[in-house]
Amino acid sequence: MLKEINSPALRLLFDIGNGISYRYDAHQFLQKVWPYVEHVHVKDGVLEHHEVIYTLPGKGQSKVRECIEWLIDHQYRGILAIEPHLHLIPHLNKQGDENDLIDSYITYGRHLEKLLTQILSNREEERAFQ
Repeated sequence: MLKEINSPALRLLFDIGNGISYRYDAHQFLQKVWPYVEHVHVKDGVLEHHEVIYTLPGKGQSKVRECIEWLIDHQYRGILAIEPHLHLIPHLNKQGDENDLIDSYITYGRHLEKLLTQILSNREEERAFQ
C-alpha cells in the first residue's frame, strides 16, 4: 500500500521495540520500510518466558543500536522519540508511581544520549582511518 500510494501524506512511525513484542527482527524490517519512515520510537526489551520485559535502549534484544546506525547511515533527519515502557504502558493499562515515571524518562533519555554519542564517536573514528 505504501509503495503504491507513495505519498508524503502517508508515512510510517517506526517503533524499534515492537519487533520484540510481535516477534520480528526490527533491523531487517527497517531496511524494508526505510523509504516510508517519517518518525522513530526508541524502545527496547527482552523476551523472557514469552513475556516482553522492557529495558534501557541498547540493553535489550530489539537491535536498537543497529537500527540507529542504519538511520544515521541513511541520513535520517527525523525525531527519535523515547518510549521507555519501564513504568507506563498505556495500551496495556500498566502504570507506575508518578515519580518513577519521571525518573524513568530522564534515565532513558540520558541512556539514549550516551548510546548516540558512542555511535557517532565510532563513526568519526571510522572516518579518521579511511
